Amino acid sequence: MHQDNNTPPIVPTTVLEAEAGSRPDEWHQHTFGGGWVYARARVARTAWIGPHAVVFGRAQVLDHARVCGHARVGGEACVRGNARVLDHAVIDGRAEVSDHAVVEGKARVGDNADVRDSACVLDNARIGGVARIAGNARVAGKAVVTDRARVLDHAEVCGRAAVYGSAQVHGNARISDRAWIGQDAEVSGDARVFGAAVITDYARVFDHARVFGHARVAVSACIAGRARIGGYAEVSGDAWVGGEAQVLDAAAVGGNAVINEAAQVGGQAKVFGSAVVCGRAVVAGTAEVLESAKVCEDAIVCGAAEVCGRARVCGAALIYGDAWVAGDTVVCGTDRLCRRSA
Repeated sequence: MHQDNNTPPIVPTTVLEAEAGSRPDEWHQHTFGGGWVYARARVARTAWIGPHAVVFGRAQVLDHARVCGHARVGGEACVRGNARVLDHAVIDGRAEVSDHAVVEGKARVGDNADVRDSACVLDNARIGGVARIAGNARVAGKAVVTDRARVLDHAEVCGRAAVYGSAQVHGNARISDRAWIGQDAEVSGDARVFGAAVITDYARVFDHARVFGHARVAVSACIAGRARIGGYAEVSGDAWVGGEAQVLDAAAVGGNAVINEAAQVGGQAKVFGSAVVCGRAVVAGTAEVLESAKVCEDAIVCGAAEVCGRARVCGAALIYGDAWVAGDTVVCGTDRLCRRSA
């Protein structure tokens, strides 16, 4: 039977449910694409609203923006420029998606979040708070970026990673797995943070550094160069780990300590104060290097040994057992020390 062209189209139930309590006469199909638009929403003539897409609330879709698939734009959100919202993505709250940004999959952008430039939010990612995703940044998987966080440049946040507080991820940095970046932390350059690692407070991870496992970098600590922090290690305070240094296992580095070059700190060792471990030195076991002590070159401090004060351990020296090196003592060459002095 021929249908009268003046007969209003039947509004699908799923569309009515998008705006609770709405009536069929409050909806119309957009002329460019045929998608459904609620009476209080605003859609530019030049925008594309796909046949299964819905724009509701007081949302705006402006310029040449496209809302396709089963995507939803609601609340007081705004999609503008050449932005695209695809698949089952949802934009709500007062969020804004602009420029050439893309939100797709089952991603959700809400609150006062801002996705701009050529950034992409994919899969089941969630963007909230007043977070900003910009540049060519990518947020994917089940990642969460919220509060005042920023993901910029070519950075990527994926897996189940989370970026909170006023944290920033930029450059070519990549945050993945269950890593957590919080407070005022910053990850940049070509750095990678993965596993269940935590970077928080004012800590910085940059250059080609890697933080992984259950490691934690906090306060104002800096991880740079090609340094590796892994296992259950913790680096905090104003400590610096750079070069190709490694802090692994359950080791702890804090205060103003410096671990540099190809040095290694592992086991349950502790390096605190203004201590320096550098060269190819190794600090392991439950050993401690404290105060202004320095362990360098090919020296090894292990076991339950302690090096403190202004002591120096260098060359191929080995400090082990329960040895204690303090004051202005210098242990060098191939010296061996395994017992605490009487």
